[in-house]
Amino acid sequence: MKSVGFALRLAMALAVLGLVAGPVLAKARITSKTRYYSVSGTTGYELFKSMNRRGPRHAFMQKAMAQTQYKTSPRGKMVWKKGVCRVENGGYDAVITYVFPRPAARLSPAMKRRWATFMKHTTGHERVHGRIAVEMANALDSRIRRFAMEDSRGCRRAVNRLRLDVKAIYKRYDDKQNAYDKREHRDGGPVEKSVMQLVK
Repeated sequence: MKSVGFALRLAMALAVLGLVAGPVLAKARITSKTRYYSVSGTTGYELFKSMNRRGPRHAFMQKAMAQTQYKTSPRGKMVWKKGVCRVENGGYDAVITYVFPRPAARLSPAMKRRWATFMKHTTGHERVHGRIAVEMANALDSRIRRFAMEDSRGCRRAVNRLRLDVKAIYKRYDDKQNAYDKREHRDGGPVEKSVMQLVK
């Protein structure tokens, strides 16, 4: 399950004129980290119920069992030179945080094996969300670094153009994230099968 904070990311992206300059990189600067939340229980069903209570918030009144959270922030400053506006020292940073459950109690050997199988799928699922987030950050980074447009000294049309480009990139990758979740969470799909083997 991914969590992106779209409005916050977009608001940051639109503040192109006031960004802090940084070094030009071939790709976005990616930082990833992992954190865990504790779940109670010693059976699959108890662990599943605890994840539904304690998991990271996914939507209003909903919780996820695991989650990939990511925030992006642009670098650079829009400058005008000889009739052309471009982002000087432009680029993007992204921080990706994986959130996973961790049993608080000691599990039986059989339950440990079932939990390990469940977590193998869960981790793989979230890593795909992370990979898509990295692709998005690199696409944003590339667009900002390569951006150039003829405009007047105020660069107003250029800023507008870049704003639309950034918004389109966000939407393209948000759609990709949602399409992946739809496939994984379909009835009888991988997520349901993973949960069923845990609670059986």
